[in-house]
Formats: sequence, C-alpha cells, structure tokens
Amino acid sequence: MNARPTFEDHPLRVLIGWSGSEPPYQTPLIARCEPALALPLKDQTVETIRLLLGQGIAVDVLLPRALEILELNILASGDMYDGDLLSACQRLPASYWSDHPEHWTELENIHRDFDRKIDQVNKDRAVFMARNPFGARL
Repeated sequence: MNARPTFEDHPLRVLIGWSGSEPPYQTPLIARCEPALALPLKDQTVETIRLLLGQGIAVDVLLPRALEILELNILASGDMYDGDLLSACQRLPASYWSDHPEHWTELENIHRDFDRKIDQVNKDRAVFMARNPFGARL
C-alpha cells in the first residue's frame, strides 16, 4: 500500500505555487536556486534553506524549518560560515516579522537560550583562568 504524499514530500516550487517555466535569464545565483526549488521540503539542507531565505524565496515555508534547525544548533551553517543560517534569518525584512510575530518570538527565544549558554561558558572560563597554572602569562 502506497502512503499518500505529505506536505514535505512535494517540491518546494509546488508548495509555493511557482510555475515550472525556465527563468528569463541565467545567473550563477539562479543556477544555485533552481535545484533547491526542485527539492522536496523534507530534503532541503541548511545550505539550500540559507540560500533561499537570503533571496527572500519561500520564507513562509522555510523559516519554520530554519527555526527547528537553529533551536538544535544556533551556529548551523550552510556553505558560507558558522551561523550563516541564523544570519539569513536575522536579515529578513521587518515586515516579515510583523506579519509573523510567533516566528519572531521563537527566534528571540533561541537567541536568549544562546545568551544563557554563552554566559555560563564565560563564567566557567573565568574559573578556568583563575586556576591558570602558568600565572598571568601564557
């Protein structure tokens, strides 16, 4: 018995209602976005999510997935640098956050959790440094 496809089984292009027509021109960026749009939602990677969010493509569909990833690892990265997914989310326009306050709250909670972890690491580091067997010099 075949299971019915779920929301996540459909290509992103279908989920956002984009036609299958070819772009009017090709650029390296379009060449990178096109395969990401063909992927089902369940197969989107940190890099494809970062890339598409950075272009403002499929934000309503991809941001909840990005928030799930960031909750597990705020420094999740695509192909650019540690934390590039977080940066892509933070660069979304204010209008998006105004229209989706629940997503803003979720991202702010992720930030606060990270801040608490950093505070604890810094406290532990201060204790570590106070016990420095090498004195003030390293």
